[in-house]
Amino acid sequence: MSPNETFQLEIVDQPERARCCGFGSYDFRSINPTPIIKLRSFPNHHTFDSQFLVTATLYSVDPKNQNKPQKELLNNLIGTTVAESRILKGLNDSDGVFFVFPQLYIRKAGTYRLLFKLLRIFGPDSTHMLPESTVVDMVFSEPLLAYAPRYFPGKSKSTMLMKFLAKQTHDLKSRTL
Repeated sequence: MSPNETFQLEIVDQPERARCCGFGSYDFRSINPTPIIKLRSFPNHHTFDSQFLVTATLYSVDPKNQNKPQKELLNNLIGTTVAESRILKGLNDSDGVFFVFPQLYIRKAGTYRLLFKLLRIFGPDSTHMLPESTVVDMVFSEPLLAYAPRYFPGKSKSTMLMKFLAKQTHDLKSRTL
């Protein structure tokens, strides 16, 4: 990474809704549509590799809940909250770096936003015994609604981008609703 290179996250598939899964270990329904984040670099040249991760954190948009302890909101978001970079072809058939979150679940009803943080991981070297990371960029999603099960309007169809990415890798599944 050159010193003049900057990175920016773009949410290309915004999450809109979720069906609350409660605190049991059953009936998990992921956030819908699946959040997909794209990494952009400036100047635009592809020096990307697997040393980038994106984390997802839940934030309330309800003014009376914004001051709640962070730990409580962290406990409301479960599933795979970290995604590693994937070099895949986008809808325009050019290579891109994507971070996909197909297994994010919300436990309590409410209106939330997701904060996505881009981390650059530095491997161990002669001065550091363990890998280190630094936050390179972050972006908030648009507000999304988490519904109690009886009020959930249902999942929407997979987006075109999700279907396209799912065809390129075995570990992403696209709903066929």
